[in-house]
Amino acid sequence: MTFRFIYHTMYGMDRLGSFEELVLIVVGRQAGEGYAVTIQGSLERECREEISLGAVYATLDRLEAKRLVRSTVGGATAERGGRRKRFFELTAAGAAALRQMQEIRSRLHSSAALPA
Repeated sequence: MTFRFIYHTMYGMDRLGSFEELVLIVVGRQAGEGYAVTIQGSLERECREEISLGAVYATLDRLEAKRLVRSTVGGATAERGGRRKRFFELTAAGAAALRQMQEIRSRLHSSAALPA
């Protein structure tokens, strides 16, 4: 039984979208310390383009619904006007989904005939 079968059967979902994959990678890199604004900043630096904060929030919500990330709410801070940060961390299923996508991409790239 493959991860794809288990994941698809348990959660009724298919492979990750490319933006979902990018968000998952950044969440994993930030190791539970990332929240939407820091995730957006990392994506903008790495992708070298402007990323909508709304798109990041929507994707994080979708990934949490798929159980690929989980969130915790931190304490209120004065610098945020008493608002709390929602921190995200990768789940075991999220890490497995990233590994699977990495394997697929590796296989595809190794057999691609790219022009020089």
